[in-house]
Amino acid sequence: MTIRTVSVPSEAGTGPASLRSDSGGEATTMRGELADAMHLQGVQRLTQGDQETAVTLLQCARALVPERSDIVYDHGVALLAAGRLPEAAEAWRRAAGLSPDRVDAWRNLALAVAQTAGGNSALKVYRQALAYHPEDRDLLYNYGNLCFRGGDLDGAAAAQARLLQAHPQFAAGWINAGMTCKAAGRFEQAERCYRQAILIDDQASLALAHFNLANVLLQQGRWVEGFAEYEWRLRLPNALPQPWPAPAWSAEHPAGSSVLVWNDQGIGDAIQYLRLTARLVGRGYRVLVLVQDQLKSLAASAPGVEAAFGPGDPPQAVDVQVPLCSLPHVLGVVPDDVWNGPYLRAAKKISLPIAAGGGHRRVGLVWAGNPAHANDANRSMHLADLHALLDLQASRGLVFSSARGRRNSPPRPGPDGCMICRACSPISQRRPPSCWNWIC
Repeated sequence: MTIRTVSVPSEAGTGPASLRSDSGGEATTMRGELADAMHLQGVQRLTQGDQETAVTLLQCARALVPERSDIVYDHGVALLAAGRLPEAAEAWRRAAGLSPDRVDAWRNLALAVAQTAGGNSALKVYRQALAYHPEDRDLLYNYGNLCFRGGDLDGAAAAQARLLQAHPQFAAGWINAGMTCKAAGRFEQAERCYRQAILIDDQASLALAHFNLANVLLQQGRWVEGFAEYEWRLRLPNALPQPWPAPAWSAEHPAGSSVLVWNDQGIGDAIQYLRLTARLVGRGYRVLVLVQDQLKSLAASAPGVEAAFGPGDPPQAVDVQVPLCSLPHVLGVVPDDVWNGPYLRAAKKISLPIAAGGGHRRVGLVWAGNPAHANDANRSMHLADLHALLDLQASRGLVFSSARGRRNSPPRPGPDGCMICRACSPISQRRPPSCWNWIC
């Protein structure tokens, strides 16, 4: 969660925050002046990085004038900076109660509640906040996000419609609306949303809009357009840099040139796209590949590959380079032109052991992927999804066991995107998800 800017108090006794004009006589005035001074000092200490002193000063100021929502709010900011999020949430709840027009208190409260009490509790806060601030961009944006993550596509769509009606030039809002349409199977509407985001030309979200457009086009089998848009993945903030120095490959480079084909995506992507190295070899190029270390031996078996390298291997001299997942675009691959034959081989043959009890074959099931992946909820299965398959084991003489999965995996949640702070922090394997943004 990003800390919202603290209130900037006036000098003690000189600005509108002073209690000098309030009733209550000299004692009230002195309390107000003292509270203003402590408030100012607390904010200064907070900006200097002295969180604990800031918390103490702001707590004292709050005790002197408990009705001052600006001081209560800043006390919450200091508590957050000190790592005391539950207490910060209570401070923002109090600030919002004192002054419902303080939209910053509502925003921070909703974000804090989402982290401390969960999505359902946060949804209630968002609804309360939107009753006072029905067109606030951040509230509507994050409320729609939270509905989406909880599987409430109708709620998400409604919030996004309100958001875009009030803020039609908010590109990130169009991107999230596209995500909701795509999740609901409304691909044409999703495409329109992404294209609208592109037209707005907000540089902070432009690559993400193109990337999500690529996903929805590819899902419809529109490969030529989709893979052209997919090139925008290389401009996302988390994109892997080119590993070895070499110019980009093009068809103008002469046959016999050495080409580094490097994987900028996940392991599954590499396994799928390695079939296309044969196209380069067929044009007379010498192909070297760079993949994750655990894929090196498998990648070396791809047609025509001379050698496979990992990220830690010393760079080799090559004439040109091309990202592995750019091959469909640069080679002009279309669905009817994909090689479906075998193209990878294990380094050694592996025989499954005979299970105890005689006559049964042991089959390993890989049912869950990398739990750290930002889009894991959509990529990994819940073990219960395999029940129908497990029912076959008695009749087919098979014994299934978990080759890879997560112990005590929780039930799979509803549709999920990435809980990402604006710049799309997307990813452990550096694979950009069909991204979902938070305003934090």
